[in-house]
Amino acid sequence: MLTPEQETYILTHAYVPEHIVVLMTSVSGGEPFFIDDYFCCCKDDWVIFVGYPLQHEFVVDKLEVALETIKKKIGAGRISLIASELPRRLGDRCREKDSDTYYTLNTWHPVIGSAVKRNLRKAGRLLTVERAVQMGDAHHQLMQEFIERVSPPLRVKELFFKMPQYVASARQAFVLNAWDSKQTLAAFYVVDFTWSILQPGILRVILSGVIQNTIMFSERPICCCLSWSK
Repeated sequence: MLTPEQETYILTHAYVPEHIVVLMTSVSGGEPFFIDDYFCCCKDDWVIFVGYPLQHEFVVDKLEVALETIKKKIGAGRISLIASELPRRLGDRCREKDSDTYYTLNTWHPVIGSAVKRNLRKAGRLLTVERAVQMGDAHHQLMQEFIERVSPPLRVKELFFKMPQYVASARQAFVLNAWDSKQTLAAFYVVDFTWSILQPGILRVILSGVIQNTIMFSERPICCCLSWSK
């Protein structure tokens, strides 16, 4: 388990979504741990290890040492690891591999291009955007449609359907909903401001992303995402 001081440290130095303690404990159902400047969650013999050190420079050998330490401490039989680089010895033993991309937004002085501004004005005539703290049947239907269309890996599918529970339990999380003129949910975006400073323009940047993605789909727009800002 984490001490209050350790949780504060993690959130203070967090820089990827997986560093949000309440997010990871909510979707995994596990207990949070902090070891050798790494954050992880453990449930039974399963460890979810966030291989991005909070302050130290990333060194793949140190990552491997930390993994061995938590493996012995927990008696882990299965490890889910996210990291910028895998130890070679572990890479050969992975059952499943995937990749992702992180983006850092400049929210202090956001620059929104003219094309996006036009889309915002257009969307303003077609969509009504609201901020809510609960997700319901409309969100489930939209997620189901997205899953059927994209066919993501099982772990991603499970993550999507745990979002309502996460939004309901996280104090700083909310959902931006975009409704069309028929009161059909066209898009939503989950946002978490845990340990964040509400910077000028930050919601405008996020809203721009919601609308930009929404209007890309002419028949049944879908934007189902998780966002984190520090």
